[in-house]
Amino acid sequence: MRERLVKVKDAPGRSFDHGEFEIVVESVPARAEDGTAANPLRLCRACRRFVLVDDRDDCTFCGTDLDAADAKHQENVAEMRLAGQALREALAERG
Repeated sequence: MRERLVKVKDAPGRSFDHGEFEIVVESVPARAEDGTAANPLRLCRACRRFVLVDDRDDCTFCGTDLDAADAKHQENVAEMRLAGQALREALAERG
């Protein structure tokens, strides 16, 4: 079981006001046969939030194309590794 908050009424807009929320109790999704989560998550490399893996190709929070953001991230990682290797080699030469 898990709980989540759902807003049922907005705040009226006065000083120190607050909206109304209710607690919804729901069952936790079952796990797949291989032990992975039934609703896997994927990291959006643009906004750094996790999004549900579904039929969408874009982030539900920021709208970024997830595949394009992953590809750009991999390019950046490869570039950083090359720069790190070049630095190690330069330092080794100075020895």
